Amino acid sequence: MDVTKWRDNDFSSLKKSLDPFIPYIRFHEISCEEFYYHVRPYKKAIPVNIYEDLVAYLMANIIPKVSKLPSRCGFISIDSVIIERDKAAVIINWIEKRTTFARKPFYQFTLTYRATRDGFDYNKFIASNCSNEILGLIKIKDSKKIIDGKGSNTPILSRVKNPSYATYSYGGSWMNFGNADLVLNGQNGSCSQSYYENNIFDFNNFIVEELETFIVQKN
Repeated sequence: MDVTKWRDNDFSSLKKSLDPFIPYIRFHEISCEEFYYHVRPYKKAIPVNIYEDLVAYLMANIIPKVSKLPSRCGFISIDSVIIERDKAAVIINWIEKRTTFARKPFYQFTLTYRATRDGFDYNKFIASNCSNEILGLIKIKDSKKIIDGKGSNTPILSRVKNPSYATYSYGGSWMNFGNADLVLNGQNGSCSQSYYENNIFDFNNFIVEELETFIVQKN
């Protein structure tokens, strides 16, 4: 039956049937594509608060307020004060370039450096991150952004155009992605789009409150 031809009473009947099960549905584990084709057409049958919560999560990366169910994305080991396990699952899907969520993630996040634990110290940072295969998480004020050595960022996904420019070595800088796209020097940061598809931030300079780096490996 074509849902575009449904009447209000059709949606009301569906809503009545779905109501007992809605609290047990993990809407936030679906992809944007799945939302568009399989959830959006039935908007009228979904409680407004749940629907708006899902839209905010998918479009603006706002942490869900309604759904409290534990994730079925599988076990992910990550020790972070910036992001939680469900966001690590998102990163995995970005690295794998999946359009849907993996049910059994197979990545290990090994913490190599945390600024508030190890200090904003250049020598400690360099000693902890001698590999290009690192994931860097930074927190500025009340914002949380993610970028890795292969090029990914949230909530605006931004991948490097040429892998050769994913990271850049420049004297004095702690982390340098694309030579300008994201440059960190202690707690001072700057960004200007260069070799990445999109801007990492929509402003040029910022102060870092927290910085974490991880080695991300497949188990």
